[in-house]
Amino acid sequence: MRYLFHQKIPTSDEDFAMVGLVKMPKEFGASLVENDDGEPDVRFWFEVRDGAPRCVQVTVTATEGGHEVRCSGLAGIRVQDVLDRTIKVLIGGRPIVGDGTVDWQRLYPSEAEEHRAVREAQRARTVKISDDLLREVVRVYRANLEGAPTVAVAEHFGKKTRTARLYLQAARERTDPDTGQKFLGKPIKGKAGEQ
Repeated sequence: MRYLFHQKIPTSDEDFAMVGLVKMPKEFGASLVENDDGEPDVRFWFEVRDGAPRCVQVTVTATEGGHEVRCSGLAGIRVQDVLDRTIKVLIGGRPIVGDGTVDWQRLYPSEAEEHRAVREAQRARTVKISDDLLREVVRVYRANLEGAPTVAVAEHFGKKTRTARLYLQAARERTDPDTGQKFLGKPIKGKAGEQ
């Protein structure tokens, strides 16, 4: 079986999203194809939603000469495993080939940093960041601008600093449904605060 990675060709910064501390495409996919056992081809599509990659579509197609799509085969589709592997491809910068795909640059200079970034992205999927949580994050952040606001957010929630950064990134990306504005403005380079 071959594993293929798919990504829409990015045309602007809007085509990317931060997942924890990792920059990745907002939309990407993977395929498991050409199975020698006659298994169907399986195609996955993922989107970054609420700061984490989510599976939004799985397509299972019987191949020419292969057997039909079976319930037992559907039960064996491991979305989480495919997503983990795809994140490693995204972050690790391994070669990407295929129609409508682009090469992905290596973002991290060492394997240790690459593995840490993969773990951050995977951890981000398990964090449910609600609007109420973001409101409290922003309140604590703004109340501590004179000190170390990110550290204050981490301490307030009993989390590590990297989780506080994840919360702040989500606050900068997500729109508050009550105000129609981002929960937190864009960062100011080199210091605490927002634009």
